[in-house]
Amino acid sequence: MKTIGILGGLGPSTTAYLNNKLVEISQKKYGAVEDYDFNPMIFYEVPIKTFDEYGIEDKKAFLSALKKGVKILEMDGSDFIIIDCNTAHYFIDDLRKSVKVPILSIIEEVLKYCENKKYNTLGVIGTQSTVETCIYDKVFSKCKKTIIHPTKEDEDKAVKMILDVMGGKNNNNDIKTMKSISNNFKKKGADAMILGCTELSNIVEGNKFSLPVIDTTDIIAKAALKYAYS
Repeated sequence: MKTIGILGGLGPSTTAYLNNKLVEISQKKYGAVEDYDFNPMIFYEVPIKTFDEYGIEDKKAFLSALKKGVKILEMDGSDFIIIDCNTAHYFIDDLRKSVKVPILSIIEEVLKYCENKKYNTLGVIGTQSTVETCIYDKVFSKCKKTIIHPTKEDEDKAVKMILDVMGGKNNNNDIKTMKSISNNFKKKGADAMILGCTELSNIVEGNKFSLPVIDTTDIIAKAALKYAYS
């Protein structure tokens, strides 16, 4: 049984959601009941002032903070690491070089899921950082998959939803907004909609949309436990 290192805090609410997902999946898929049935987990929350929903102000400072986080997780005994933030995966290659333990990638795991489902055209909704860094475009284009970005209007709405979740103010209006964005992606020919910000997982759970929704938090949680229990 492996120890899962989790670099979170980007933001804290999605880290809490991830923890609940890991517990839920352990119970339902792996039959965990007693305390010792669950994998050990180490959380390190890393608040970063030079990064928010609108972009990365200082890439050097952002990377430095992320490197510090993964090194602490490695030093504290993590057998592997996951990062509960889509945008942070812009630095995945540098982070992997900075530690000796494996770092699983949300982007790569989502690609595996899409290939299994035979989704070829994906709408990605997330922060402006996610859109600007083109982290999904770079990985998915290698497998000849098409990424559709939201309109400026939908992107602005996404940022508001994310801030609502981060401030504990998400409501039914956010669900309606997400349904509207899903409809717009469907009109453009998307096969599914990727939640390119883990905060958005808190909005979609339990709701139905015009497109299949790919919850990136759920994807990385399942990938982490598959690796941990192997």
